Amino acid sequence: MDEQQNPFESRAVRGAIGLASGLMIAMVALFFFEGTMQLFMLGFAAFDAVFTPYMLKKATVQQGREGDPTA
Repeated sequence: MDEQQNPFESRAVRGAIGLASGLMIAMVALFFFEGTMQLFMLGFAAFDAVFTPYMLKKATVQQGREGDPTA
């Protein structure tokens, strides 16, 4: 990886960020909440683990287009 390359272009980096944030939310849900709120937070953790890498990819693509005069 050279100095100019955006680290978010790597699928592994985007996935790791999504999994890490989802895991943190899930741990808070398991240790500090119970009942319906715990289920809601676990669902949100799963959503976050899937949605964060997707949004980071879209942001990386959009950032690349802003620097491209042909876009």
